[in-house]
Amino acid sequence: MKKSKLKENLKYLLIFLVGLAVAMYPVISRLYYRVDSTNQVKEFDKAVKGLSKEELDKRLALAKGYNDSLNNVVSKDPYDKKNQEEGRKAYARMLEVKEKIGHVEIPKINQDLPIYAGTSEEVLQKGVGHLEGTSLPVGGKSTHTVLTAHRGLPTAKLFTDLNKMKKGDVFYIHNIKEVLAYKVIDI
Repeated sequence: MKKSKLKENLKYLLIFLVGLAVAMYPVISRLYYRVDSTNQVKEFDKAVKGLSKEELDKRLALAKGYNDSLNNVVSKDPYDKKNQEEGRKAYARMLEVKEKIGHVEIPKINQDLPIYAGTSEEVLQKGVGHLEGTSLPVGGKSTHTVLTAHRGLPTAKLFTDLNKMKKGDVFYIHNIKEVLAYKVIDI
């Protein structure tokens, strides 16, 4: 009689543990994503430090050339025109380091997320995407960068808490050479 009671209790314990594991999946998955995205950001920052100043300057010039070509900026400098054409051909590759083009740090919602070129589903499942056809995140006059990310994924927070941002809050975009600070001016 005791063995059947023990088997019955083990069966209920097993059912409870399976239920607990299912209920904890979103929490564990988000924690895993948080650790993974932190590692991705660190990997990007470390790889950028390994690039020479000349390489960084060249890549940034191409990225600015790409942005200028989007704004139809007319330049009399033949080298600038070349940068525009080269930048257009190489969309975002000039900023890529370890597949990432930077990371966006949003202190208000405690996020620091890797930025990838493009907005495919594969990209949006692992981080923030840069919308092709918009300015690359290198700053500059009349540039408009569009970054996209999911909200409400069970596996990662990403932009889920973006609605907590208020006017005056600051966020940062880290690219291969500099950190750009932005202030929320309208919602």
